[in-house]
Amino acid sequence: MASKTLLAELQTALASYLDNHKNLSIQSISNKTGVSYSTIRRILQNEANDVRDETILSLILVVMPQAQRLQFLQSHYPALGALLKEAQSQPAEEPGLDHFKLRMYRFKDPHNYILKMALTAHGTTRKDVFRILGERGVTALDEMLEDKFLFEDRNNRVSHPSRGSFIMNADDILHQIKKDADYYDKSLVGSQFARLAHLSASLSLSAYKELIELVSEFAKKSDRLKEASQNQGAIPVFIDIMVNTYDRASLTGVS
Repeated sequence: MASKTLLAELQTALASYLDNHKNLSIQSISNKTGVSYSTIRRILQNEANDVRDETILSLILVVMPQAQRLQFLQSHYPALGALLKEAQSQPAEEPGLDHFKLRMYRFKDPHNYILKMALTAHGTTRKDVFRILGERGVTALDEMLEDKFLFEDRNNRVSHPSRGSFIMNADDILHQIKKDADYYDKSLVGSQFARLAHLSASLSLSAYKELIELVSEFAKKSDRLKEASQNQGAIPVFIDIMVNTYDRASLTGVS
């Protein structure tokens, strides 16, 4: 639930943006952000009891300048704020990839869903985005194209010059795993195209380490498979793996 302090800061930022842009209205902000007119009005009138994270991030991208936006994120979304600060202080890991925009879009939907498909060798198309996500998806796609984060070529292929997920820390990875759980198509379970498993156990230290090694080796082999040029195709696939303990204290004294 969004805190009162967060909503008060957001209200102030919205009011300031409108004061500094006399030619714009609440409807203009709604059109720019994809956030409904009624939600923006309720925030401005201090009538919003709670606002979704995706809504907040969509609004601050438009109504806050970069420095204020970073400070806001560091205060209310520490993990994301730390990632963005790190991205600003370091050179890009790959030419053409704006890590600030990447992380902001990773925390929005349906933008994140589109990125899953576009940040691959095959990319995606406007037609596929509409088929899967409808008009809301096309609006998000247009936003990223207008922002020059994604590009559409003469063959209507939407992509980004860079490839891959470029996930940098545990918080970001866990966020993507949570998103993938929402995207999971349960109708494919039972077919040859989907697997879903959950295992829990009480293991010896040697068995625990062996399990970690199995998962690590699987991740390495999967990465080599997806990067091989002969394996590139048109099917967007996701794989998520987690191994951990329910009781950290049980590892006391274990090196």
